[in-house]
Amino acid sequence: MSSLVRSVWVGLVLLTGSLSLLGASKAEERAFSAAAKAYNDGWWERAELQLGEFTTNYPFADNRAEAVLLRAESRIKLKNYGGAIELLSAGRATAGRLGDDYLFWLAEAQFQSGKLDVAADLYAQFAREFEGSTRLLEAVVAEASARAQLKQWSRVTEILQRPEGVFQTRAKENPSLPTVVRGRFLLAQTLFDLGQFKDAEVALLPLANEKLVLRQSWQRDYLLASIQSADGRKEQALMTSTNLVTVPTNQPGLLAEGLGFRGRLFAELDQTGGAIAAWRQVLEMPDAASERQREALLRVSDLLIKQDRLGEALQILEGFVATATNSPAADIAWLAVGELRLRQFSDVTGAPSTNAVVAPATNRLSNAQAAFETLLERFPKSPLVGKAQLGRGWCLWLADRVAESETAFESATRLLEPGYDQAVARFKLADARLQLTNYSGALMNYREVAASGATLPEVKSNLVERALYQIMQVAPKAGDDAAANEAMTRLLDEFPEGSFAESGLLGFGGMKGRAADPSARRAALGEFLKAKPDSKLAPAVRLAVAQTYEQERKWPEASEEYAAWLKVYPEHVARARAEYFRALALSRSGDETNAFTQMTNFVAMYPTNEFTALARWWVADYFWREEDFVNAERNYQLLFKNHPGSDRRFGAQLMAGRAAWARQRPDEATAYFLGMTSDTNCPPELEARAYFANGDMLMEGKNFKEAITSYSKVLQLFPNTEIAMLAEGNIGLCCLQLGAEDPAQYDKARRSFDKLLLPQVTNVLARSQAEVGLGLVLEKQSLPGATNQNVVLKQALEHYLKVVYPSDLQPSDPFWFKRAGWEACRVAESLQEWEQLANLCDTLSTNLPSLQPLFEKKKARAIEQLNKSEN
Repeated sequence: MSSLVRSVWVGLVLLTGSLSLLGASKAEERAFSAAAKAYNDGWWERAELQLGEFTTNYPFADNRAEAVLLRAESRIKLKNYGGAIELLSAGRATAGRLGDDYLFWLAEAQFQSGKLDVAADLYAQFAREFEGSTRLLEAVVAEASARAQLKQWSRVTEILQRPEGVFQTRAKENPSLPTVVRGRFLLAQTLFDLGQFKDAEVALLPLANEKLVLRQSWQRDYLLASIQSADGRKEQALMTSTNLVTVPTNQPGLLAEGLGFRGRLFAELDQTGGAIAAWRQVLEMPDAASERQREALLRVSDLLIKQDRLGEALQILEGFVATATNSPAADIAWLAVGELRLRQFSDVTGAPSTNAVVAPATNRLSNAQAAFETLLERFPKSPLVGKAQLGRGWCLWLADRVAESETAFESATRLLEPGYDQAVARFKLADARLQLTNYSGALMNYREVAASGATLPEVKSNLVERALYQIMQVAPKAGDDAAANEAMTRLLDEFPEGSFAESGLLGFGGMKGRAADPSARRAALGEFLKAKPDSKLAPAVRLAVAQTYEQERKWPEASEEYAAWLKVYPEHVARARAEYFRALALSRSGDETNAFTQMTNFVAMYPTNEFTALARWWVADYFWREEDFVNAERNYQLLFKNHPGSDRRFGAQLMAGRAAWARQRPDEATAYFLGMTSDTNCPPELEARAYFANGDMLMEGKNFKEAITSYSKVLQLFPNTEIAMLAEGNIGLCCLQLGAEDPAQYDKARRSFDKLLLPQVTNVLARSQAEVGLGLVLEKQSLPGATNQNVVLKQALEHYLKVVYPSDLQPSDPFWFKRAGWEACRVAESLQEWEQLANLCDTLSTNLPSLQPLFEKKKARAIEQLNKSEN
């Protein structure tokens, strides 16, 4: 019985008394009425107590069955399911006309207690025995719900889909009943879980016309978008999901869920800008669930890191921990901040050491350590403390605080679950103990790392070989020659071609993704060559020596090493590889003339080698840099025609088009560009660049309408991407040019530029271009001599100044900075804003030194006019 029906029933008892009370005593009547009123008012504990006293004091009362039923329902409200089951089971035999209520609530109590199989059978029994009950539909849907949780899918669909069944019959009679709505949701969800996406969508259709409460409406759209996404209709799902973030304006939980869903969809569609914007909104919601904030932090930082936008990722993460200090998700933000700072330190120190980078690198290391320690201090029970200790250990190790790093790494090995991170922590614990001359402790941990590779492939591929070498070094010092021999045997058996085989060439257990010290590695390689100059690994070792110079960017030394190798091993199978990298080293050392000779010889000598496409690319780029566009085009063309499997194939075709364009051959350029767009194998990013390049060429040729068509293709195929933003800006510029003949184009230009100033657009070039474009639109639309012309010019000037003086501390695009400065000077002069013009000229002279004489003249004129006006 629904709560409304129950309230009405109890109310009638209280006001008029039921037939069962007619012969009752006044005391009995008062006792039942008081208990029933306590139930009706929601005082469940009081009702349960008073109803119990009533059944004890009046065991033969005519309304005893009603009292037991109300008492059982009170127990259900109090989550005392066992007590409710006890009352209902014992009372069913004397329930009389309340038999359906007893059976229904018995099933409900079993359901609420988690005994789904028992509850499902009781609901089914109810449907068989009480076909005329007003609770029949509710029992049928409840059974389906229990069966769904038991994953008895065929029974669920049979109950809810059978045309002549109770659910479908009642649903046709009264489609707006809440129980019918619940059943439709359950059926759609079941079909979705079964992968029957089209049927699931059909099951949801009747709800499209029902007036649902906000949460149900949101649930419908969420499920529909999920169905469309799972069915491969991502773009359609994205459109449907718009409702998830526009409807629940006062429901932060639903809004965060909707934003998270859209973020995942944007990411699956490779629309990085949209994904980042959605998850950033979640991070800005103080009421968002911690799970959603955790997801947003992970997703945003992961996307930005993949794009090498470490600074932006750090800005978001540090902004979050600064404003959401009490958020349960802050632990993951602190961990990410520490790991990114550590990565920045690694990137800096991986380059040649110079005084210029020591201070910032040190700061990054200390900032990384502070982030890890903040997590450990504020979130001591977080599941991330193991990773935080590992990160802290790295910081201490890299700061040469070995004893302290040992403590941190030891904590990490205890706190982390078995896996790659734990193996790294154990490896570094061994390294620290080796440095501290605790040889037995180091040996034990190296051996555990080597053993863990048997069940962890990532550990085997990244750490086991190094661990075996370290065992060979430390075992004799620990007095365990047997361990050294075992490690040597494993190296030769398991890694016969590895860089550590035979001699165990030194890798120093560097950070994952961070190269070992090249000079130290080179020293170890040299020791190996001295000890075993005739080893079969000697050629590979000498190539590895050359590579260490490359890692240090010592290009002349690398080139010399490759040249020496070629003299010693002229017939070796790796000769072509050495030839290519020797030429590359020459190029990077600045000797492009000899590099060109080497690369062209390489292409002629090795037409089918794995490095030939790269050599051809270098040659084509060389001609491009020399502005020899004929030979550049020829070599790019040879690359994509002769090497169709190369990952440079479509990039070469794009560059061939650009070379043809530079040669003033637009038809040939278009053939290259559109040849890419019609090739289904062309990667989406390069397809977008082809449409974009074609648009640029058309715009340069003043074919603005055709250029807009080409740029629009970028928007259509790759919305919400960086290149789409730039295409939108160029559409605005084309419309601006067309406005001279068709003033309506100015409004189109404005709309394009406005889109680029939305908060989610972070591309500096696009925003700078949009500000300048809006200023130009305002000027074009203002009528000379109009009363408001000065107002419009001031508005235009404001747009130009936003580029010259960016408020977000992010520098403007250099080209548009120059253009904005020039336009701002012109408008300020027109408005006779002499003082502002003089200050503006100072700023522009500083930032554009090549134009300083011009701005100095403008400044002098401004000061002259300013003095006149003051006199």
